[in-house]
Amino acid sequence: MKKEWPNTATPRQQTSANELLRRLHLKYPRRIVSTVLFGSVARGEAKADSDIDVLIVTDQLDTDFKWEIWGIAAGVSLDYDVIIDPHVYSRRHWEDLREKRRTLWRNVARDGVELKVEPVAA
Repeated sequence: MKKEWPNTATPRQQTSANELLRRLHLKYPRRIVSTVLFGSVARGEAKADSDIDVLIVTDQLDTDFKWEIWGIAAGVSLDYDVIIDPHVYSRRHWEDLREKRRTLWRNVARDGVELKVEPVAA
């Protein structure tokens, strides 16, 4: 997994993904286990209308929590005029995908960019 965004990523893509993380961690400071950018933006192949795929792994997941995360992503999408596509999994489900080496897990492992909450300047 990569640590840096590709140099083809736009400032809007980076800012909107960082805002998604900020909002998630503000509302659920202990429930988000990891967040990873993947897909065309992470590979440096995004076009103007490409969505921003973000893997969100949570400690536990139920339908209500998944809807809340999707709602936060929709709000960021509207605020920044981008399309954020959150892929939300429980830690247990994600580990199962890893153990079975499913295609999604392989794509994230190969192309993913680990996302961390950026500190806000004072």
